[in-house]
Amino acid sequence: MMIYSTTRPLLLVTASVDKIVLKKPISVDFDLKIVGSVIWVGRSSIGVQLVVSQSEKEGSDDSDSIALTVNFIFVARDSKTRKLGSSS
Repeated sequence: MMIYSTTRPLLLVTASVDKIVLKKPISVDFDLKIVGSVIWVGRSSIGVQLVVSQSEKEGSDDSDSIALTVNFIFVARDSKTRKLGSSS
């Protein structure tokens, strides 16, 4: 049995950038590691936290320390109408 869906693709847009916390200066001399985690999910929105860390020494993974944290909220929009999307 073939099921046809009338659901259009959704667009994810950034609704807010919140709670940016700079915990230490970021050096241009060392690589950054960025890790993202979903912190909550709603019916048509999602919260994501990014943690940016940077090694104190070149080539050292064990001394990574958090340099910055930031929270984002993304919302789903209908790709055609641009209205709030839904997961129905």
